[in-house]
Amino acid sequence: YKHSTTFKDGYQPFTPAPQKDALNNTLAKLENGEQVNIVLYGDSISGGWTASGLNHQVYDANCNLMTYTMGVAPYMPPFYDMVVAKLNELYPGQINFKNLALGGKSSPWGAQEIARRLALWKDEDGNQVVPDLMLIGFGVNDSAAGTNGIAVDEFKANMKAIVDNAREFT
Repeated sequence: YKHSTTFKDGYQPFTPAPQKDALNNTLAKLENGEQVNIVLYGDSISGGWTASGLNHQVYDANCNLMTYTMGVAPYMPPFYDMVVAKLNELYPGQINFKNLALGGKSSPWGAQEIARRLALWKDEDGNQVVPDLMLIGFGVNDSAAGTNGIAVDEFKANMKAIVDNAREFT
């Protein structure tokens, strides 16, 4: 499928610029054959709850490990499983991935709980794993007007706090 470069009323789709330079440290580790630790942290979308093939272990709000399965056609895996599979194809044996997302949560929770969630990732010897790359996926629950809607400035502050608290933790 290839669409026109110009749509109705002159709309032109936006193509973001490559962000490879922003990942220098992570890419250097991969290119040097080193292990890379990737964390995904966010709400239900990050947790894979939109995927028909979800078969995932999730840490609940009390940090207990639970297993959830959707198991409906077409059995599509969550996006993060596909990303990790591609990374493993490109960099065999180098990718360590941990999903610390929890459905129903929004950015204030994310800012408050990031250190506690990161503390859950230990290696086989019980040592703390430090992420090289953290993917943050909050926003859907923050925008729920009339329930727990978050103002843009507060959302930005929460996202900054997640990053700052994660850096402080590591």
